[in-house]
Amino acid sequence: MLLVVTIISLVGSRAFSRASGFLFLVLIVSSFSIPLSSFTVKAFSDSTRSGGMIRYTGISLETLKENLWPRFTSGAAGSANPLKKETIASVFGVFFPATAGVFAGASMSGDLKNPSVSIPRGTLYGMGLTFFIYLAVIFAMAATVTRNTLYTDITVLQDVSPVTPIAKTR
Repeated sequence: MLLVVTIISLVGSRAFSRASGFLFLVLIVSSFSIPLSSFTVKAFSDSTRSGGMIRYTGISLETLKENLWPRFTSGAAGSANPLKKETIASVFGVFFPATAGVFAGASMSGDLKNPSVSIPRGTLYGMGLTFFIYLAVIFAMAATVTRNTLYTDITVLQDVSPVTPIAKTR
């Protein structure tokens, strides 16, 4: 997929503009596959992995309660500074790129018939869709994956994917 996107980008902005609808669809389907996996993937545990134990409970109110409130820690897998405790600011850094992408789309106003109406509306719709998708992913993961797995496994989304070629376990 990366090769295809690179070729489209190298061909030019017109090719990117034509392909953007398809790329948007791929992004939406892949993003919604995360919360959908909570309904389709059966509960499992795997302790044979080199990264540690993964425990996927399926949708569980107990797992959601365990993950509901923040417990910032130091040494979580993928942490920018494993010796320093995570903060709200460091967690915000995970979500910021999604908003930056929406605002980058607003700069493509040359293709719009009525930019003064379309840009604010499109930006708000984009932000709303991004918020909804991130919220669905957060709650799906919080209700199905134990806190310890979230701390230790940076590829947890790949591990619980319902798509067999992507899933590393089971």
